[in-house]
Amino acid sequence: MLTNGSATDLRYGLPGARNFSTLPYAAQAGKPCPAPLPKWGYPRADLLGLP
Repeated sequence: MLTNGSATDLRYGLPGARNFSTLPYAAQAGKPCPAPLPKWGYPRADLLGLP
């Protein structure tokens, strides 16, 4: 649920209640992604033949 500049997962609390899933997305507007970002790869590329 998106409300008042925050996103929260309703499975873990009522609307407006802060919990571990609450993310203040409005406070991050305009900022670049944090660094260092993980180097994601394909899972089991060795079996799938992907790069």
